Amino acid sequence: MNLFTQEAAASHGAKPGRATIENVNHCLKALGKVIEAEKFKSIALPRLATGVGGLDWKDVKPLIEKHLGHLSIPIYVYGTYHPGVQAEE
Repeated sequence: MNLFTQEAAASHGAKPGRATIENVNHCLKALGKVIEAEKFKSIALPRLATGVGGLDWKDVKPLIEKHLGHLSIPIYVYGTYHPGVQAEE
């Protein structure tokens, strides 16, 4: 599943804009609905919108808790990526 947190590119072939809190809210709300409808057993996310998107984790983490925290499934958030190394859960 793709979560589009960044603003659209200004023109064809241009890079997308920065992520916004509004977009993160919208994506996570929609994701929560899909998780419930499809009866996911767990979900794993990166530190959404904080890399190329440019948002601060302290602003994004509470949104994950707000929109997905009520779900009765494990939610894994991978804070650090190391190429070739299995993530710790």
